[in-house]
Amino acid sequence: MGFEPSSWALCGATLRRLVPSDAQALLALVDANRGHLRPWMDWEADVRCLADTTHFIQSARALGPRGPTAYECGIFEDRSGALAGAVGLNGIELDKGTANLGYWLAATHEGRGWVSAAAGHLARFGFEVLDLHRIEIRAAVGNLKSQNVAQRAGFTREGTLRNGMLVAGVRHDVAVFSRVPDDPSP
Repeated sequence: MGFEPSSWALCGATLRRLVPSDAQALLALVDANRGHLRPWMDWEADVRCLADTTHFIQSARALGPRGPTAYECGIFEDRSGALAGAVGLNGIELDKGTANLGYWLAATHEGRGWVSAAAGHLARFGFEVLDLHRIEIRAAVGNLKSQNVAQRAGFTREGTLRNGMLVAGVRHDVAVFSRVPDDPSP
C-alpha cells in the first residue's frame, strides 16, 4: 500500500488508525454508548469483551491476499486524548476497486463535524492511496444523522434498499450513498 498518513487533523480532534492498545478504550466507549448505537448498528451486540475489540482491531489491520480488507480509525479528542468514535473503510475489494464506509460517534461528541470530516479524509485516502473507484455508505432510512454525515462528506444518495438491514431483530429500509473519485470534494 502506498503512502499511509499517521493521522489527520480534524477541528478539535485527530483521526488515526486504531492499534491493539486502543482496544480497552474502544470497548469502554461502546459500553457507554450501547443504547445510542443499538437502534442502528448491527455489530454492537457482538462487542462484549476486550477479546472482541482486540480481535476487531487486529482483523482490521490484517492484510488479505490482495491487500487490506479494512482500514479502521479512531477519532480522538485533542483536548483530552480520549477516543470519541470510529470511522472506517471495510469490505475493501481492491480487485473491484470498492469499499464501504462506516462511522459512529459517542453521543456526547455529536455535532462537532468530526465524523463528516473524517469520512471525507478516508474517502480521499481510499481513492488516492488504495485506488478505489467507488465507496458506499449505507444508513437506515430512520437514521437521519448518519444520512446527513454522508451528504456533508460529499456522498450522493442513490436510492433505497427496502428491508435491507436487520438490526436487533428489526428490519430497516436502507439509504445507499456513494462517492466516486470524480465527485467534487465537499
